[in-house]
Amino acid sequence: MPSPQPGTMVWDKDHVRMPCDSNCQYVEIDTSGNKILRSRWVLIKELLLEKPIQSSYELESVIKSYNMKHKTFWDFSTLHELFQVHYQSEKTKEFFSIILPNIINLALELPKIIQSPIPLLKEGMNRSISMSQQQAASLLANAFLCTFPYRNNEKKNLEFSNYPEINFNRLFGCRGQNIIEKLKCVFNYFERFFRSKIFNVITFQRISNNGYQWQNCEFPLYSTKFHISSTGKIEDSPGMIQVDFANRFIGGGVLSHGAVQEEIRFLMSPEMIVAKLFTESLSDNETLLMIGCEQFNKYTGYASNFKFDGDFFDQTPFDSHRRRKTRVVAIDALFYKNFYDQFKEQTIRRELNKAYVGFKGYEKSPIATGLWGCGAFNGYTIRSALIQLMACTVIQKYLVFYTFGNELVKNEIADIFMFLCQNNVTVEQLYKVLLRYRYDGDPNDPTKLVMFIKKEIENKN
Repeated sequence: MPSPQPGTMVWDKDHVRMPCDSNCQYVEIDTSGNKILRSRWVLIKELLLEKPIQSSYELESVIKSYNMKHKTFWDFSTLHELFQVHYQSEKTKEFFSIILPNIINLALELPKIIQSPIPLLKEGMNRSISMSQQQAASLLANAFLCTFPYRNNEKKNLEFSNYPEINFNRLFGCRGQNIIEKLKCVFNYFERFFRSKIFNVITFQRISNNGYQWQNCEFPLYSTKFHISSTGKIEDSPGMIQVDFANRFIGGGVLSHGAVQEEIRFLMSPEMIVAKLFTESLSDNETLLMIGCEQFNKYTGYASNFKFDGDFFDQTPFDSHRRRKTRVVAIDALFYKNFYDQFKEQTIRRELNKAYVGFKGYEKSPIATGLWGCGAFNGYTIRSALIQLMACTVIQKYLVFYTFGNELVKNEIADIFMFLCQNNVTVEQLYKVLLRYRYDGDPNDPTKLVMFIKKEIENKN
Protein backbone atom coordinates (compact mmCIF):
# COMPACT_ATOMS: atom_id res chain seq x y z
CA MET A 1 0.00 0.00 0.00
CA PRO A 2 1.39 3.46 -0.90
CA SER A 3 2.27 5.38 2.27
CA PRO A 4 0.96 8.92 2.87
CA GLN A 5 3.48 11.58 1.91
CA PRO A 6 4.53 13.32 5.12
CA GLY A 7 4.16 17.07 5.32
CA THR A 8 2.48 19.95 7.08
CA MET A 9 -1.00 21.17 6.21
CA VAL A 10 -1.25 24.73 4.91
CA TRP A 11 -4.21 27.08 4.82
CA ASP A 12 -3.82 29.33 1.79
CA LYS A 13 -5.23 30.18 -1.63
CA ASP A 14 -3.00 27.66 -3.44
CA HIS A 15 -4.16 24.51 -1.64
CA VAL A 16 -7.37 22.71 -0.76
CA ARG A 17 -8.74 24.08 2.50
CA MET A 18 -9.09 20.84 4.43
CA PRO A 19 -11.82 20.37 7.04
CA CYS A 20 -9.28 18.88 9.47
CA ASP A 21 -6.97 21.91 9.33
CA SER A 22 -6.59 23.79 12.62
CA ASN A 23 -7.51 27.00 10.78
CA CYS A 24 -10.92 25.62 9.88
CA GLN A 25 -13.00 27.24 12.61
CA TYR A 26 -16.47 28.40 13.49
CA VAL A 27 -17.79 31.04 15.87
CA GLU A 28 -19.47 29.95 19.09
CA ILE A 29 -21.31 32.26 21.46
CA ASP A 30 -20.64 31.49 25.12
CA THR A 31 -23.03 32.04 28.03
CA SER A 32 -21.78 35.61 28.44
CA GLY A 33 -22.46 36.46 24.81
CA ASN A 34 -18.78 36.45 23.82
CA LYS A 35 -17.70 35.12 20.45
CA ILE A 36 -15.19 32.25 20.67
CA LEU A 37 -13.44 30.54 17.76
CA ARG A 38 -13.76 26.77 17.91
CA SER A 39 -12.29 23.98 15.79
CA ARG A 40 -14.84 22.88 13.20
CA TRP A 41 -13.14 19.48 12.87
CA VAL A 42 -13.61 18.81 16.60
CA LEU A 43 -17.28 19.71 16.20
CA ILE A 44 -17.63 17.44 13.17
CA LYS A 45 -16.08 14.51 15.03
CA GLU A 46 -18.23 15.08 18.13
CA LEU A 47 -21.45 15.19 16.13
CA LEU A 48 -20.67 12.23 13.87
CA LEU A 49 -19.53 10.03 16.77
CA GLU A 50 -21.95 11.20 19.47
CA LYS A 51 -24.37 8.35 18.84
CA PRO A 52 -25.16 5.88 16.08
CA ILE A 53 -26.99 7.50 13.14
CA GLN A 54 -29.96 5.28 12.39
CA SER A 55 -31.91 7.12 9.70
CA SER A 56 -31.49 9.58 6.85
CA TYR A 57 -33.26 12.21 8.97
CA GLU A 58 -30.69 11.81 11.73
CA LEU A 59 -27.92 12.04 9.13
CA GLU A 60 -29.45 15.23 7.75
CA SER A 61 -29.63 16.72 11.25
CA VAL A 62 -25.98 15.94 12.00
CA ILE A 63 -24.68 17.30 8.68
CA LYS A 64 -26.67 20.50 9.09
CA SER A 65 -25.38 20.92 12.64
CA TYR A 66 -21.88 21.65 11.35
CA ASN A 67 -23.21 23.58 8.33
CA MET A 68 -25.51 25.94 10.20
CA LYS A 69 -25.37 28.71 7.57
CA HIS A 70 -27.09 26.39 5.11
CA LYS A 71 -29.47 24.67 7.52
CA THR A 72 -32.64 26.24 6.13
CA PHE A 73 -31.64 25.90 2.47
CA TRP A 74 -30.31 22.37 2.12
CA ASP A 75 -32.84 19.77 1.04
CA PHE A 76 -32.33 16.04 1.74
CA SER A 77 -35.69 14.85 0.39
CA THR A 78 -34.30 12.52 -2.29
CA LEU A 79 -31.95 10.87 0.19
CA HIS A 80 -34.98 10.22 2.41
CA GLU A 81 -36.94 8.87 -0.55
CA LEU A 82 -34.19 6.39 -1.37
CA PHE A 83 -34.43 4.74 2.04
CA GLN A 84 -38.20 5.07 2.47
CA VAL A 85 -39.30 3.93 -0.99
CA HIS A 86 -36.54 2.32 -3.02
CA TYR A 87 -34.46 0.34 -0.54
CA GLN A 88 -35.88 -2.64 1.26
CA SER A 89 -35.65 -2.51 5.05
CA GLU A 90 -32.78 -4.99 5.04
CA LYS A 91 -30.73 -2.81 2.70
CA THR A 92 -31.50 0.30 4.76
CA LYS A 93 -30.47 -1.47 7.94
CA GLU A 94 -27.21 -2.57 6.34
CA PHE A 95 -26.43 0.99 5.28
CA PHE A 96 -26.94 2.57 8.70
CA SER A 97 -25.40 -0.26 10.70
CA ILE A 98 -22.37 -1.04 8.51
CA ILE A 99 -21.76 1.24 5.50
CA LEU A 100 -22.41 4.64 7.09
CA PRO A 101 -20.26 3.95 10.19
CA ASN A 102 -17.46 2.92 7.83
CA ILE A 103 -17.93 6.11 5.79
CA ILE A 104 -17.75 8.17 8.97
CA ASN A 105 -14.62 6.39 10.23
CA LEU A 106 -12.96 6.74 6.83
CA ALA A 107 -13.79 10.45 6.72
CA LEU A 108 -12.46 11.09 10.21
CA GLU A 109 -9.20 9.31 9.42
CA LEU A 110 -8.44 12.07 6.92
CA PRO A 111 -5.58 13.66 8.97
CA LYS A 112 -3.84 10.27 9.15
CA ILE A 113 -4.52 9.22 5.57
CA ILE A 114 -3.54 12.56 3.98
CA GLN A 115 -0.65 14.26 5.77
CA SER A 116 0.51 16.79 3.17
CA PRO A 117 -1.38 19.68 1.55
CA ILE A 118 -3.25 19.08 -1.70
CA PRO A 119 -2.37 21.72 -4.30
CA LEU A 120 -5.10 23.33 -6.35
CA LEU A 121 -4.80 22.59 -10.07
CA LYS A 122 -5.19 26.18 -11.17
CA GLU A 123 -5.62 27.73 -14.60
CA GLY A 124 -2.44 27.66 -16.66
CA MET A 125 -0.78 24.91 -14.67
CA ASN A 126 0.91 21.81 -16.01
CA ARG A 127 0.82 19.79 -12.83
CA SER A 128 -0.39 16.45 -11.53
CA ILE A 129 -1.68 15.03 -8.26
CA SER A 130 -1.33 11.33 -7.43
CA MET A 131 -2.98 9.63 -4.50
CA SER A 132 -3.90 6.18 -3.30
CA GLN A 133 -7.41 4.88 -3.73
CA GLN A 134 -7.71 4.96 0.06
CA GLN A 135 -6.91 8.68 0.08
CA ALA A 136 -9.46 9.28 -2.67
CA ALA A 137 -12.05 7.33 -0.71
CA SER A 138 -11.42 9.39 2.43
CA LEU A 139 -11.86 12.61 0.44
CA LEU A 140 -15.10 11.26 -1.05
CA ALA A 141 -16.32 10.23 2.41
CA ASN A 142 -15.82 13.82 3.56
CA ALA A 143 -17.57 15.11 0.45
CA PHE A 144 -20.49 12.78 1.18
CA LEU A 145 -20.68 14.12 4.73
CA CYS A 146 -20.38 17.71 3.44
CA THR A 147 -17.37 18.64 5.56
CA PHE A 148 -15.36 20.70 3.07
CA PRO A 149 -15.32 24.39 4.05
CA TYR A 150 -15.69 27.36 1.66
CA ARG A 151 -17.37 25.15 -0.97
CA ASN A 152 -21.06 25.72 -0.33
CA ASN A 153 -21.57 29.30 -1.52
CA GLU A 154 -22.47 29.94 -5.17
CA LYS A 155 -21.91 33.73 -5.07
CA LYS A 156 -19.50 35.11 -7.64
CA ASN A 157 -16.02 36.44 -6.84
CA LEU A 158 -15.57 34.20 -3.81
CA GLU A 159 -12.43 32.13 -3.34
CA PHE A 160 -13.82 28.93 -4.89
CA SER A 161 -16.39 30.42 -7.25
CA ASN A 162 -14.36 29.15 -10.22
CA TYR A 163 -14.24 25.59 -8.88
CA PRO A 164 -16.83 22.81 -9.11
CA GLU A 165 -19.00 21.85 -6.16
CA ILE A 166 -17.65 18.95 -4.11
CA ASN A 167 -19.97 18.47 -1.11
CA PHE A 168 -22.92 16.15 -1.78
CA ASN A 169 -25.67 18.38 -0.36
CA ARG A 170 -27.20 19.28 -3.74
CA LEU A 171 -27.36 15.63 -4.79
CA PHE A 172 -29.34 14.79 -1.66
CA GLY A 173 -32.13 17.16 -2.68
CA CYS A 174 -32.28 17.03 -6.48
CA ARG A 175 -35.50 15.44 -7.72
CA GLY A 176 -35.87 12.59 -10.19
CA GLN A 177 -35.46 8.84 -10.45
CA ASN A 178 -32.01 9.20 -11.97
CA ILE A 179 -30.87 10.97 -8.77
CA ILE A 180 -31.91 7.89 -6.81
CA GLU A 181 -29.80 5.83 -9.21
CA LYS A 182 -26.83 8.16 -8.72
CA LEU A 183 -27.00 7.65 -4.97
CA LYS A 184 -27.08 3.89 -5.53
CA CYS A 185 -23.84 4.21 -7.53
CA VAL A 186 -22.20 6.17 -4.71
CA PHE A 187 -23.32 3.71 -2.04
CA ASN A 188 -22.18 0.74 -4.10
CA TYR A 189 -18.76 2.36 -4.52
CA PHE A 190 -18.34 2.75 -0.76
CA GLU A 191 -19.61 -0.77 -0.08
CA ARG A 192 -17.15 -2.20 -2.60
CA PHE A 193 -14.29 -0.15 -1.20
CA PHE A 194 -14.85 -1.39 2.34
CA ARG A 195 -15.20 -4.96 1.12
CA SER A 196 -12.15 -4.98 -1.18
CA LYS A 197 -9.61 -2.83 0.72
CA ILE A 198 -8.07 -1.49 -2.49
CA PHE A 199 -4.99 0.71 -2.27
CA ASN A 200 -3.72 1.29 -5.79
CA VAL A 201 -2.83 4.70 -7.24
CA ILE A 202 -4.74 7.27 -9.31
CA THR A 203 -3.45 10.45 -10.95
CA PHE A 204 -5.08 13.72 -12.01
CA GLN A 205 -3.03 15.80 -14.44
CA ARG A 206 -3.92 19.30 -15.65
CA ILE A 207 -2.40 20.04 -19.05
CA SER A 208 -2.07 23.41 -20.78
CA ASN A 209 -0.92 23.92 -24.35
CA ASN A 210 -0.71 26.91 -26.68
CA GLY A 211 -2.41 25.08 -29.54
CA TYR A 212 -1.46 24.60 -33.17
CA GLN A 213 -1.19 26.59 -36.43
CA TRP A 214 -4.00 24.89 -38.32
CA GLN A 215 -3.91 27.20 -41.33
CA ASN A 216 -0.38 25.99 -42.14
CA CYS A 217 -0.76 22.24 -41.64
CA GLU A 218 -0.06 20.18 -44.76
CA PHE A 219 -0.68 16.77 -43.16
CA PRO A 220 -3.03 14.76 -45.41
CA LEU A 221 -6.13 13.41 -43.70
CA TYR A 222 -5.60 10.01 -45.32
CA SER A 223 -2.59 9.54 -43.02
CA THR A 224 -4.97 9.01 -40.10
CA LYS A 225 -6.34 5.56 -39.42
CA PHE A 226 -9.92 5.60 -38.20
CA HIS A 227 -12.75 3.29 -37.26
CA ILE A 228 -16.36 4.46 -37.01
CA SER A 229 -18.98 2.37 -35.24
CA SER A 230 -22.60 2.79 -34.26
CA THR A 231 -22.17 0.07 -31.62
CA GLY A 232 -19.91 -0.03 -28.59
CA LYS A 233 -19.05 2.60 -26.00
CA ILE A 234 -16.08 4.81 -25.26
CA GLU A 235 -15.60 3.24 -21.84
CA ASP A 236 -15.33 -0.21 -23.44
CA SER A 237 -12.11 0.70 -25.24
CA PRO A 238 -9.17 -0.91 -23.41
CA GLY A 239 -5.78 0.61 -24.06
CA MET A 240 -7.24 3.76 -25.58
CA ILE A 241 -7.52 7.34 -24.37
CA GLN A 242 -11.20 7.65 -23.45
CA VAL A 243 -12.67 11.09 -24.12
CA ASP A 244 -14.87 12.67 -21.46
CA PHE A 245 -17.28 15.15 -23.09
CA ALA A 246 -16.68 17.49 -20.22
CA ASN A 247 -18.12 20.61 -18.72
CA ARG A 248 -15.47 23.28 -18.09
CA PHE A 249 -16.31 22.67 -14.42
CA ILE A 250 -15.02 19.11 -14.26
CA GLY A 251 -17.66 16.48 -13.56
CA GLY A 252 -20.49 18.70 -14.77
CA GLY A 253 -23.70 17.95 -12.93
CA VAL A 254 -22.67 14.60 -11.44
CA LEU A 255 -23.54 15.95 -7.97
CA SER A 256 -26.77 17.56 -9.16
CA HIS A 257 -29.19 16.95 -12.05
CA GLY A 258 -26.84 15.90 -14.87
CA ALA A 259 -26.80 12.32 -16.14
CA VAL A 260 -25.30 12.43 -19.61
CA GLN A 261 -21.93 11.27 -20.93
CA GLU A 262 -19.57 12.96 -18.47
CA GLU A 263 -21.73 12.44 -15.40
CA ILE A 264 -22.29 8.78 -16.25
CA ARG A 265 -18.54 8.22 -16.68
CA PHE A 266 -17.93 9.71 -13.23
CA LEU A 267 -20.65 7.53 -11.71
CA MET A 268 -19.11 4.42 -13.23
CA SER A 269 -15.80 5.40 -11.59
CA PRO A 270 -16.68 7.60 -8.58
CA GLU A 271 -13.00 8.23 -7.78
CA MET A 272 -13.14 10.74 -10.64
CA ILE A 273 -15.41 12.92 -8.50
CA VAL A 274 -12.35 13.75 -6.37
CA ALA A 275 -11.11 15.93 -9.25
CA LYS A 276 -13.90 18.39 -8.43
CA LEU A 277 -12.15 19.17 -5.15
CA PHE A 278 -9.03 20.75 -6.63
CA THR A 279 -9.54 21.43 -10.37
CA GLU A 280 -10.26 25.01 -11.36
CA SER A 281 -12.53 25.40 -14.39
CA LEU A 282 -10.78 24.56 -17.65
CA SER A 283 -9.68 27.33 -19.98
CA ASP A 284 -9.79 27.06 -23.77
CA ASN A 285 -6.29 25.57 -24.03
CA GLU A 286 -6.53 23.11 -21.12
CA THR A 287 -7.61 19.60 -20.31
CA LEU A 288 -7.60 17.22 -17.36
CA LEU A 289 -6.25 13.70 -17.68
CA MET A 290 -7.44 11.10 -15.14
CA ILE A 291 -5.33 7.94 -14.88
CA GLY A 292 -6.11 4.75 -13.00
CA CYS A 293 -9.64 5.40 -11.77
CA GLU A 294 -11.31 2.04 -11.21
CA GLN A 295 -14.75 1.20 -12.54
CA PHE A 296 -17.10 -0.05 -9.81
CA ASN A 297 -20.55 0.36 -11.33
CA LYS A 298 -22.49 -0.80 -14.37
CA TYR A 299 -25.37 1.24 -15.76
CA THR A 300 -28.16 1.29 -18.31
CA GLY A 301 -29.97 4.17 -19.95
CA TYR A 302 -29.10 7.81 -20.37
CA ALA A 303 -30.18 11.16 -18.92
CA SER A 304 -33.58 10.75 -17.23
CA ASN A 305 -33.49 6.99 -17.95
CA PHE A 306 -30.09 6.42 -16.33
CA LYS A 307 -30.05 3.46 -13.92
CA PHE A 308 -27.50 1.77 -11.69
CA ASP A 309 -27.09 -1.80 -12.95
CA GLY A 310 -24.96 -3.50 -10.32
CA ASP A 311 -21.31 -4.25 -9.70
CA PHE A 312 -18.57 -4.00 -12.27
CA PHE A 313 -15.32 -5.83 -11.53
CA ASP A 314 -12.54 -3.97 -13.28
CA GLN A 315 -9.90 -6.25 -14.83
CA THR A 316 -7.80 -3.48 -16.41
CA PRO A 317 -4.07 -4.24 -15.94
CA PHE A 318 -1.74 -1.94 -14.00
CA ASP A 319 1.20 0.19 -15.08
CA SER A 320 4.54 0.42 -13.26
CA HIS A 321 3.09 3.04 -10.86
CA ARG A 322 0.29 0.70 -9.70
CA ARG A 323 -2.30 2.60 -11.68
CA ARG A 324 -4.89 0.87 -13.81
CA LYS A 325 -4.21 1.52 -17.49
CA THR A 326 -7.41 3.50 -17.80
CA ARG A 327 -6.92 7.04 -19.08
CA VAL A 328 -9.82 9.44 -19.39
CA VAL A 329 -9.24 12.89 -20.83
CA ALA A 330 -11.73 15.70 -20.19
CA ILE A 331 -12.27 18.14 -23.06
CA ASP A 332 -15.08 20.68 -22.79
CA ALA A 333 -16.91 21.81 -25.92
CA LEU A 334 -18.47 25.23 -26.40
CA PHE A 335 -22.21 25.72 -26.02
CA TYR A 336 -23.90 27.06 -29.17
CA LYS A 337 -27.17 28.95 -29.22
CA ASN A 338 -27.36 28.50 -32.99
CA PHE A 339 -25.65 26.59 -35.78
CA TYR A 340 -24.15 29.77 -37.27
CA ASP A 341 -21.84 30.37 -34.31
CA GLN A 342 -20.07 27.06 -34.89
CA PHE A 343 -18.40 28.46 -38.01
CA LYS A 344 -16.84 31.56 -36.56
CA GLU A 345 -13.09 31.34 -36.90
CA GLN A 346 -12.47 31.69 -33.16
CA THR A 347 -14.86 28.85 -32.31
CA ILE A 348 -13.42 26.45 -34.90
CA ARG A 349 -9.88 27.25 -33.78
CA ARG A 350 -10.84 26.90 -30.14
CA GLU A 351 -12.41 23.46 -30.61
CA LEU A 352 -9.45 22.27 -32.70
CA ASN A 353 -7.00 23.40 -30.01
CA LYS A 354 -9.10 21.82 -27.25
CA ALA A 355 -9.10 18.47 -29.08
CA TYR A 356 -5.38 18.86 -29.84
CA VAL A 357 -4.35 19.40 -26.21
CA GLY A 358 -6.64 16.58 -25.12
CA PHE A 359 -5.38 14.03 -27.65
CA LYS A 360 -1.69 14.95 -27.67
CA GLY A 361 0.87 12.86 -25.83
CA TYR A 362 0.28 9.59 -23.96
CA GLU A 363 2.47 7.70 -26.45
CA LYS A 364 0.54 6.45 -29.49
CA SER A 365 -2.62 5.26 -27.75
CA PRO A 366 -5.71 5.46 -29.97
CA ILE A 367 -8.39 8.02 -29.19
CA ALA A 368 -11.82 6.61 -28.26
CA THR A 369 -14.36 9.38 -28.78
CA GLY A 370 -17.67 10.24 -30.39
CA LEU A 371 -20.23 13.00 -30.73
CA TRP A 372 -18.36 15.49 -28.59
CA GLY A 373 -20.47 18.55 -27.79
CA CYS A 374 -23.39 17.31 -29.90
CA GLY A 375 -25.94 16.80 -27.14
CA ALA A 376 -26.87 19.49 -24.66
CA PHE A 377 -24.22 21.84 -26.15
CA ASN A 378 -25.93 21.79 -29.59
CA GLY A 379 -22.86 20.99 -31.67
CA TYR A 380 -23.30 19.54 -35.16
CA THR A 381 -22.20 15.92 -35.52
CA ILE A 382 -20.28 16.20 -38.80
CA ARG A 383 -18.38 19.30 -37.68
CA SER A 384 -17.44 17.63 -34.39
CA ALA A 385 -16.20 14.53 -36.19
CA LEU A 386 -14.14 16.57 -38.68
CA ILE A 387 -12.49 18.59 -35.92
CA GLN A 388 -11.48 15.43 -34.08
CA LEU A 389 -10.20 13.86 -37.31
CA MET A 390 -8.03 16.94 -37.92
CA ALA A 391 -6.63 16.82 -34.38
CA CYS A 392 -5.80 13.12 -34.70
CA THR A 393 -4.14 13.74 -38.06
CA VAL A 394 -1.80 16.37 -36.63
CA ILE A 395 -0.71 14.17 -33.74
CA GLN A 396 -0.91 10.91 -35.75
CA LYS A 397 -3.34 9.04 -33.52
CA TYR A 398 -5.75 6.27 -34.48
CA LEU A 399 -9.30 7.65 -34.19
CA VAL A 400 -12.03 5.30 -32.91
CA PHE A 401 -15.34 7.10 -33.25
CA TYR A 402 -18.61 5.89 -31.70
CA THR A 403 -22.02 7.23 -32.73
CA PHE A 404 -23.90 5.58 -29.85
CA GLY A 405 -26.42 3.59 -31.86
CA ASN A 406 -26.98 6.16 -34.60
CA GLU A 407 -26.37 4.26 -37.83
CA LEU A 408 -27.31 7.21 -40.05
CA VAL A 409 -24.74 9.52 -38.47
CA LYS A 410 -22.13 6.74 -38.63
CA ASN A 411 -22.68 6.42 -42.38
CA GLU A 412 -22.59 10.19 -42.90
CA ILE A 413 -19.29 10.53 -41.04
CA ALA A 414 -17.76 7.54 -42.82
CA ASP A 415 -18.80 9.00 -46.18
CA ILE A 416 -17.20 12.41 -45.66
CA PHE A 417 -14.07 10.90 -44.08
CA MET A 418 -13.57 8.61 -47.08
CA PHE A 419 -14.20 11.47 -49.50
CA LEU A 420 -11.54 13.62 -47.82
CA CYS A 421 -9.03 10.79 -47.84
CA GLN A 422 -9.66 9.81 -51.45
CA ASN A 423 -9.18 13.42 -52.54
CA ASN A 424 -5.92 13.87 -50.63
CA VAL A 425 -7.34 16.75 -48.60
CA THR A 426 -4.97 18.24 -46.02
CA VAL A 427 -5.73 19.65 -42.59
CA GLU A 428 -5.04 23.15 -43.90
CA GLN A 429 -7.49 22.74 -46.81
CA LEU A 430 -10.29 21.39 -44.64
CA TYR A 431 -9.71 24.13 -42.06
CA LYS A 432 -10.12 26.83 -44.71
CA VAL A 433 -13.20 25.17 -46.20
CA LEU A 434 -14.84 25.08 -42.75
CA LEU A 435 -14.13 28.80 -42.35
CA ARG A 436 -15.63 29.59 -45.76
CA TYR A 437 -18.87 27.82 -44.92
CA ARG A 438 -19.90 30.73 -42.73
CA TYR A 439 -19.75 33.12 -45.70
CA ASP A 440 -20.29 31.02 -48.83
CA GLY A 441 -22.42 28.17 -47.49
CA ASP A 442 -25.61 28.08 -45.48
CA PRO A 443 -24.45 28.38 -41.86
CA ASN A 444 -28.00 28.07 -40.57
CA ASP A 445 -28.58 24.64 -42.15
CA PRO A 446 -26.37 21.80 -40.90
CA THR A 447 -27.52 19.35 -43.54
CA LYS A 448 -25.73 21.30 -46.30
CA LEU A 449 -22.26 21.19 -44.77
CA VAL A 450 -21.18 17.90 -46.36
CA MET A 451 -22.45 18.98 -49.76
CA PHE A 452 -20.55 22.28 -49.43
CA ILE A 453 -17.29 20.56 -48.48
CA LYS A 454 -17.51 18.15 -51.41
CA LYS A 455 -18.27 20.93 -53.86
CA GLU A 456 -15.38 23.09 -52.64
CA ILE A 457 -12.90 20.22 -52.84
CA GLU A 458 -14.09 19.05 -56.23
CA ASN A 459 -13.89 22.56 -57.64
CA LYS A 460 -10.35 22.97 -56.31
CA ASN A 461 -9.29 19.66 -57.83
